Amino acid sequence: MEGKLSVTFGEVSVIVTQPTDEAIQKGVKASAKVIRELGKRLLTPGVEIKRARDVPVFTADPHDPSRVIRKLNGKSEVGYFVRGEFRVDAVAA
Repeated sequence: MEGKLSVTFGEVSVIVTQPTDEAIQKGVKASAKVIRELGKRLLTPGVEIKRARDVPVFTADPHDPSRVIRKLNGKSEVGYFVRGEFRVDAVAA
């Protein structure tokens, strides 16, 4: 199979066209650019979360990591996830 490569993932094999040297160099340059940009972002502390109306933002409760804090439309509630659904803690601090 000239110009072809067989790539195997577990029990699945895929035959692909072997990339040209030019395509490889283009990929290496693109990867280097991504790594540079990532490095710049990693040096900036914190995470920016863009909030939208009617979209909840969940964070871990700093006092009890088993609970979460839901912020939604200016209101904060403490609770738990039960079967994938947020439930407000009746005895929230």
